[in-house]
Amino acid sequence: MGRLSELEDATEAAREERERLEEEGQRKERLYAQNVRLLQEAATHLEERLVKKQEEQLRLQESRARLRHLTALRDDQYKTLSAPREDAQYALKTRLVTRAHAYTGVVTQLETGYPQMEVKLRNIKVLLHNFLE
Repeated sequence: MGRLSELEDATEAAREERERLEEEGQRKERLYAQNVRLLQEAATHLEERLVKKQEEQLRLQESRARLRHLTALRDDQYKTLSAPREDAQYALKTRLVTRAHAYTGVVTQLETGYPQMEVKLRNIKVLLHNFLE
């Protein structure tokens, strides 16, 4: 019986060792899964921070470009695409006066061709004359 008892004890010890190892393996798997989850959360957090940092860099670049533009504008480093203001106003006035003279000529011709509209055409001629003064 001694040998049987030794075998039963050895079997029981082997079973206990196997259970202990299974529990330890399960514990290690849970720990591994928890570590994987923590690493995934950390990676997600880092990606979010990276996106925020890139957005902030983009805003900073836009602000710097705007600052350069406004500084150049303040320092009169830009050349206007149109003529200087007084020259542009003079050119516009000249153009309008030329048109008014042309319209006056047309109204004069209409007066001779359509005497029945003489009163209305005279009113238009007065408006053009007032504009020219």
